[in-house]
Amino acid sequence: MSFEINITKQCNKCLKFKELINFRKWRNSCKQCGIVDSNNWKRNNPDQRKQTRKKHYNNNKDQYKNVILKCLYKISLDDYNNLLIKQNELCAICNKKESSISKSSGLIKKLSVDHNHETKKVRALLCEKCNRGLGYFCDDIEILDKASEYLKYHGEKKR
Repeated sequence: MSFEINITKQCNKCLKFKELINFRKWRNSCKQCGIVDSNNWKRNNPDQRKQTRKKHYNNNKDQYKNVILKCLYKISLDDYNNLLIKQNELCAICNKKESSISKSSGLIKKLSVDHNHETKKVRALLCEKCNRGLGYFCDDIEILDKASEYLKYHGEKKR
């Protein structure tokens, strides 16, 4: 003998009686009505929403960075910071500190995570110039060698 008890509650928005599973804890409107209300508020308050999101981001920067690193490169913020320490905060190619300025914040950018685009394996941290350079040469060693020979042939010297 089994008993099935379906407890229902009335939504104060749509006035329909629904099972408790359709309500969030301590809320009197159902999840569907809550979504509609939330979307309406976002549409009607874009400036306040932007401020709220910016404040949340500023209060949780490390969490955001961790999520981005996990999604893009399968490493944590701790892994990134350990690489940064291991490299003495210098680019793995030119051994210089990052000098590129972010257009949005006006601050010096962080070193970029260089990775193999086929295997997704993280190689090291690079400054923007070196990272873009590898990207422009499509990570092709033969082309990079030819570029090096070209500069040597034309007597180009290090800056």
